[in-house]
Amino acid sequence: MKKFLLLWLGESVSTIGSGMTSFGVGIYVFQQTHSALWVSLAALFAFLPTVLLSPFAAVLSDRFDRRLLMLLGDLLSVVGVIIVLISVISKTESMIPVLIGVGISAVMISPVEPAYKASVSDLLDEDEYARASGMVQIASSSRFLVSPVLAGILIAFAGIEWVLLIDIATFFVTAVTITQVRKISRKDRTPEATKPVATISSGSGYLNDFREGFRAIAKDGTVKALILLMAFMCFFIGFIQVLMTPMVLSFTGEKQLGIIISLSAFGMLVAAIVIGIFKIGTHLHTVLRISLVCAALTMSLIGLRENPVWIVFFGFLFFFCLPWINTVAEVIIRKRIPNALQARAWGLIGFLTQIGYIGAYMVSGPVADYFFEPMMQEGGAWVPSLGKIFGVGSGRGIAVMLVAAGIGMAMIGLLLSLRLKKTYSVSTEGE
Repeated sequence: MKKFLLLWLGESVSTIGSGMTSFGVGIYVFQQTHSALWVSLAALFAFLPTVLLSPFAAVLSDRFDRRLLMLLGDLLSVVGVIIVLISVISKTESMIPVLIGVGISAVMISPVEPAYKASVSDLLDEDEYARASGMVQIASSSRFLVSPVLAGILIAFAGIEWVLLIDIATFFVTAVTITQVRKISRKDRTPEATKPVATISSGSGYLNDFREGFRAIAKDGTVKALILLMAFMCFFIGFIQVLMTPMVLSFTGEKQLGIIISLSAFGMLVAAIVIGIFKIGTHLHTVLRISLVCAALTMSLIGLRENPVWIVFFGFLFFFCLPWINTVAEVIIRKRIPNALQARAWGLIGFLTQIGYIGAYMVSGPVADYFFEPMMQEGGAWVPSLGKIFGVGSGRGIAVMLVAAGIGMAMIGLLLSLRLKKTYSVSTEGE
């Protein structure tokens, strides 16, 4: 557990630094362009490379020393941050160098997450998985809780340059912690299994490793059902990520928006702490179904009132539910996929599930702007009926859209969770 704690500390520092840069770049791009399009492009360049490369990065994590890959990934991503820093210092009018820098950083850091997740299985026993998952999610939530506050203060008093410099410094802090961890031992492998993957499997090369990771997922009905469920959950969660900002800004300011988002995201931290202290137990499917229903219900209620306290309350509950869903998914996957294949499996799983986010980013904005919002403006078709409940004007169509998304999340989540339980029972009996 001591090795994992040291590794966790280093990656937590790196996450805070990356979150500061992500928050700061968004503000910088908007200040320079006053364009939401450029802000969305910056977010897309930071998100897509990691998703698209995750299956291939995961193959590397199973073929080579996971500690070394984490070290190289964290350090090489500094190159992208330096490009952004140079663009900021030189006051370049074009935002292209910023996008290039963000994209390079995302490409270089892509092997870190699958190697990090697989290392949990290397370092810990099964009864420690849930607690470790909670701790990992605490670190992930710092991107939304700690990073925006620190970056906001620095930008206000010193400028984005200091945000970028501190991010660069965090990578070196992370490198020091990683090097202090002894070479990770793959505890459950036989001597034959410790050989390079290409020498013990039919065929050779990275493509074969990719196929092995795919087969590890495809042959397990429970894992396939879980991936489908998580992809849909990512799709609906993506709606909140995209639509929360325009909905809240329709009746309040940017400062209040930051406070609302931070306090809402605090729910993830509280849930992760609870999971880290207490064990979920053996009733995984019950926890999953309850968490799904609660997340869907609170998502529907978030936009019902133009009231910051109301939004924070239900936003907190929504984000409180997410770590429980993630933890159940991680525990099931760790138990069903051999450790030797976990890194490439995590890469593929991350790629497949996060397609849901990409779908949400592509459809939620246009659907809100061209369908739901016009319906709830003065004279809109839904005003006589829904206007009495949601109100009329800017942001009210988004509120209706979130209710519809919450209903869809509940229905699809329950159906897929029942299928997951069925496949899990069948596969367990087969064993």
